[in-house]
Amino acid sequence: MTGNTVYNCQAVVSIAEWAKPNNTFGNKVENNILFATNKSQRLTSLSNWLLPSTKKLGTFNANTYINVTEPFVFSESYLTADKSVKVLNEFSFEGWKKNYGFDEQSKLIGTGHNLAQYQRSAIFYNETKATKTIDVSAKDYYDLEGKSMKVLQLMPFTSIILLYK
Repeated sequence: MTGNTVYNCQAVVSIAEWAKPNNTFGNKVENNILFATNKSQRLTSLSNWLLPSTKKLGTFNANTYINVTEPFVFSESYLTADKSVKVLNEFSFEGWKKNYGFDEQSKLIGTGHNLAQYQRSAIFYNETKATKTIDVSAKDYYDLEGKSMKVLQLMPFTSIILLYK
C-alpha cells in the first residue's frame, strides 16, 4: 500500500493472518496519510491467529499518522504458541517504533502535537478528470503542516484532509 490517504476507518490499516500460516507476510505500507478521527479507531492493527507473532506481517515507513484524540493508536493481537491465550498489545507511536523497528521516516500528528488543538477534520476530494477548485474560506481550515487554507486546487483523483476547531 503506497501513496494513499485513508480517513475515518475503524482500523485505518489492518493486516491479518487467518487461514494459512505465512501467507500474509511481507506487506509494505509506505508514503501514506493515515487519519483516525476518534478514540475508538486504530491507525494500524496487526493480527495473527495462526502464529504467535505479528512481526513479519508487513513493514511500515514514511507514513504520516494523524490521531489527535488518543495517544495509543497502534495495536497487535495474536494467539500464544499453544493457541490458548489471545494477546492484545496497544502502543504509542514511540512504542510501536521501538517494538517493531518500523516507521523511521514516518511522523505522527498526535495528542501532543501543536495541531491537536484542531479536534475536527474534513476530507475534500476530486473524483473528476479535471482540476477542481474548492473555496473553503467559510471556516478556519488548516492543512497537516499548520498552513491556513482558503482555496483548494485539487488535481484529478486527489484529496486533502484539513483540520479546524
